[in-house]
Amino acid sequence: MFLQQQTTNVFATPVPWLLDICIDCTCSISDSDFKTMQQEIVNLLLNIHRRSQFLKGYPSDFVSITAFETPDKIFGPSQPIEIVKMDNPQLLKGLCQWINSLKNDGGPTALYDAIVIGVKKLAQLDSKLPKQYLKVVLAVTDGMDNGSKTSCSSLPFPNSANIHLAVIGVGSSGRSELSKLAQKATSTHSIHKFDELFNAISISLANVIQQTTTVLR
Repeated sequence: MFLQQQTTNVFATPVPWLLDICIDCTCSISDSDFKTMQQEIVNLLLNIHRRSQFLKGYPSDFVSITAFETPDKIFGPSQPIEIVKMDNPQLLKGLCQWINSLKNDGGPTALYDAIVIGVKKLAQLDSKLPKQYLKVVLAVTDGMDNGSKTSCSSLPFPNSANIHLAVIGVGSSGRSELSKLAQKATSTHSIHKFDELFNAISISLANVIQQTTTVLR
């Protein structure tokens, strides 16, 4: 599924992205739902890669992944796919394979800790790049945070270092978490099922872009 018109106008937006995706890998997600989430995120990455083919003259997007299972197990892929320059098809392939290798076997949900790690990764990368990027930590969860060492009140938002937070909550528990993060996030979006995730991410990114007052070049 590539670039369906009703959901993917955001992919044609001529603004380069630095995107960290925080993926919930806790056991509260069923095997079938977890597989669906993996497929939806891989589809997102393929569409971001596709952007590089028609947004000529703009820097490539960069994507990193932060997977969270427990407060003591928050991780991402190692080099060379720790942070992927999305116009590189070989690195993209490696990142998609890594996402498909994830397991839903974590315990307490450490969402806030994962978000903080995502912010640090984007800030470090941004300091090394000459151009301005739209920087977004995109978090996907089906439950409320019940394990982080970081409190919701201490999350570095809104707009810390011009980094935006977008959160997608799946199901009733995920929806409850959105109400807690409403004051921190630039965009919150609730969905019922994981097969709505690609559409929800597209909407979330569009919301962030619409609320960004600085025009990036």
